[in-house]
Amino acid sequence: MSLDNVFMGKKVVQQIYLKNALIYQSKGWETLPSAPQVLWTKKFGSIGSTLADCAMDQDNNIYILGLNYICKISSEGGLVWKKTISSSIGMRMCIDHDNNIYIAVADNPCKVQKFDKNGNVVKTVDLSYRMDRFSDFISDNDNLYLAGTYNNHYDDYLYVLDKSLNIIQHRNTRADALITSDGSSYIYFSNTLNLKYIEKSNFISGDEITININPPYNITTSSANIIKLIMDDMGNIYYITDSLGIYKYNINTKNTTKLSDARNVREGLCLDYQNNIYCLKYSRSDSSSIAYLANLVKTSSDGTLIYDTQIFKTDSDAGLINGGLFSDNNGNIYFIYKNSNDELLITKIINLVKKGN
Repeated sequence: MSLDNVFMGKKVVQQIYLKNALIYQSKGWETLPSAPQVLWTKKFGSIGSTLADCAMDQDNNIYILGLNYICKISSEGGLVWKKTISSSIGMRMCIDHDNNIYIAVADNPCKVQKFDKNGNVVKTVDLSYRMDRFSDFISDNDNLYLAGTYNNHYDDYLYVLDKSLNIIQHRNTRADALITSDGSSYIYFSNTLNLKYIEKSNFISGDEITININPPYNITTSSANIIKLIMDDMGNIYYITDSLGIYKYNINTKNTTKLSDARNVREGLCLDYQNNIYCLKYSRSDSSSIAYLANLVKTSSDGTLIYDTQIFKTDSDAGLINGGLFSDNNGNIYFIYKNSNDELLITKIINLVKKGN
């Protein structure tokens, strides 16, 4: 961790900044209180019935994948470009470190397309198996990792491709969510309620090692299924379960701790550059999939609640259906969602730090 400025007073550290953000002031190493402030909300018109996926690149641009299009939106909410693509359900998208865009399309056979940062198709390849849904799509410095399934897990596949879309290898493995990092020797994935890993160097024949042996819940139903994974820069893993909340797996102690009660928010989880965790907490007025309230919850990496604040509310029938959550290089938060009128909206949120005495 590189500290930018440290200010001393009376032989006591008064302030410390990390990437120009105040992380410590006057009273010791305690979590600074802050509050979210909505900077803007912008509408991008009707996108149809499907918001298939969303992603953010290294320059804080946002990409939206719909049923038959992909669009790029700047960090200030300007539409950069919009391209028509092949129509399919079950699509997933990832962005590599060079801001190349990859889209996996479920079909018979399924295919993967590579686009440059201007939205031009670079290459398209067919995969060797039929899949009706892709569950996750990620990248590291070298490769792409793609998980998919066919006929309600009758067949499951986990692919490794290079960035020229050459298939390196694949195996029959169910992976509901994936995560890795450039320096990691492992691909971590979830299989129903289990958190597992495979060695990258022994991908084909390596064993699937289960690591969340003793989570802080004794439930083996679908409520405990893991549906989203993220990783901090120390290799710790954060995951959302279907109905139990959000948990942190400490890579060093091998312990799992609960961070939040937020649930049913597959894409509503992200980390900022200080390893604070953000998640969405939805409130629904009935048994439908539409939410009428959404809170943004910010928690420090040690589990301290920083805030739990409402950021979305509607009294109309245009409730929130689904969405994503991203943090940019400056710690700003972007809430991406579709309402029940099929409109795409993006809300940009900043953190206001409340300095102590």
